[in-house]
Amino acid sequence: LQLIKVFECISLLEYLDGTSSLVVVQEVFTTGYSFMTPSGRISKYGIFWGPDDPRNVIREVPGVTHVAAMLMAIIDAVRIVSQCRFRFGDEMNTNGEMATTSSNDWPVVYTMAMCKSSNNGFNSASYVTVWSDKRCGQNTMHRLAMMPVTLFRAQLAAIEEALRQAVDNRLPRVVVVTDSQAFLLNWRKGWLKTTGSPVPNKFLYDRIRDLTQSDTEVRFRYEAPQADNSMWSEAIDKCFEAIDLPLVGKDRSEYKRDISEVKDMNKRGGIIWETDGKIHHGLINILEKATSVGFKHIVVRTNSVRLILASENWLPIWHRNGWRNSLHKPIADADSWKKIWWLKKTVYWELMDPPNDDDKAAAAQLFFSDDVNELQL
Repeated sequence: LQLIKVFECISLLEYLDGTSSLVVVQEVFTTGYSFMTPSGRISKYGIFWGPDDPRNVIREVPGVTHVAAMLMAIIDAVRIVSQCRFRFGDEMNTNGEMATTSSNDWPVVYTMAMCKSSNNGFNSASYVTVWSDKRCGQNTMHRLAMMPVTLFRAQLAAIEEALRQAVDNRLPRVVVVTDSQAFLLNWRKGWLKTTGSPVPNKFLYDRIRDLTQSDTEVRFRYEAPQADNSMWSEAIDKCFEAIDLPLVGKDRSEYKRDISEVKDMNKRGGIIWETDGKIHHGLINILEKATSVGFKHIVVRTNSVRLILASENWLPIWHRNGWRNSLHKPIADADSWKKIWWLKKTVYWELMDPPNDDDKAAAAQLFFSDDVNELQL
């Protein structure tokens, strides 16, 4: 068995625009090898851009020499760069097409991520969002808690955080600035490789895609970080600060809180309001009525433990995870839960005993009353 491995390192220069002399040097490792088997020569080549980089590839080619395989790897690397060559300031719509109209009057949020490795091989990453107009969103910084830790994951987490704020604040439109050309390229391709298999971190792509399907019009803009730009300078400083924050993990134990752990929850009986269909649909009716009459605080009295846990414990988790459960699957009836999220202001819960006939008889009194400070379900 003959096995020949040769590693080559090539530097690819990408000009940020047609006039600037500033270049970004990107390093990529390529390898090509071949060996003989009883059925003939087998050849393969690989391209490595970095840990978890979606452009990493290993391909098998017809029986060629190891030198030919090495050259094919280099040619393929150059081809990949030419495909994902976004110039400074290029903007892309969520359908993958380049924007042709101005976004000068759109709110802009800068996203950035940073990754570092320690001597013992442990990686840590941070990601931040910086808004050009602080009335549109709040600057945030986080240390990445996902494992394994990679720069690309942190970049995706930053984009998701920016879009979540834009959707939560009900912005009609927003420009999300990123320095990740890999994100823009794979977004344009529908997060699929040339083989048809999904690009890594598809669960993050799904969450970002869900956010772009809201009522907020989104554009993605490519920019390389510029130290003389106040927005990028602030983002860089926050990344350095956040990368040393304590690592706070998230796991499925968040879903295991007992009803006794939910604060502002009393147990008593009282008047009830019958509801048809799913009980959280009845909660929407209550919240809409409370909003229409201008209530600032309401008490929701229910005999459903699940409704209280869903509204007070699971709802913030679903919102944080892009309305997906711990298995990254979309939650059932997500539109209704999103509506509850928007409507819910200050709610106090009372867990009551199962309703009896006296409770049901009192429902009519509640139904015809306009001066009600407690709404029951």
